[in-house]
Amino acid sequence: MSENKSANPRNAALGLLILLLISFLSLNDAEAGESEWKLLGKIDNGNFLLYTGTKSISYTSENIFRIRAKKELSREAFDESVRRAEKESGAKVEDPEGLFKIIVKSEMKEYLYEIDCEKNELRNVPLQTSAINLVTVSPILPGSAEEKIKKEFCKGK
Repeated sequence: MSENKSANPRNAALGLLILLLISFLSLNDAEAGESEWKLLGKIDNGNFLLYTGTKSISYTSENIFRIRAKKELSREAFDESVRRAEKESGAKVEDPEGLFKIIVKSEMKEYLYEIDCEKNELRNVPLQTSAINLVTVSPILPGSAEEKIKKEFCKGK
């Protein structure tokens, strides 16, 4: 009977240690997921930053691959819109840093890009299905952030 009493505190301590280890590993996994995003450059006249999920790439054929991308408002575009609003209203924007964080968090959009290396096309595939699912197809322009994606991941370069 005395063995069970001494074993219980050890088991409780071991259980706590395992929980702490699992929590630590979960935090590291979350950080790894965040760090997979690679900044490629500015798009839409410099108003947005384009990132790719480098761990999300999958090839559907030798010439076509899919990769997750996210687009978020650039700091410069935000600052310019704040300056314009302040000038037009004659008032100062309070806590622009907090406002920027809120806007970036709420306006950040994720996409699934499908790139056809042979046709030099970018297809923007919806990540979530809805009543209307539009796939936009556009040429990949020279010098664009999308061209950087193509050059980095097309197998036949």
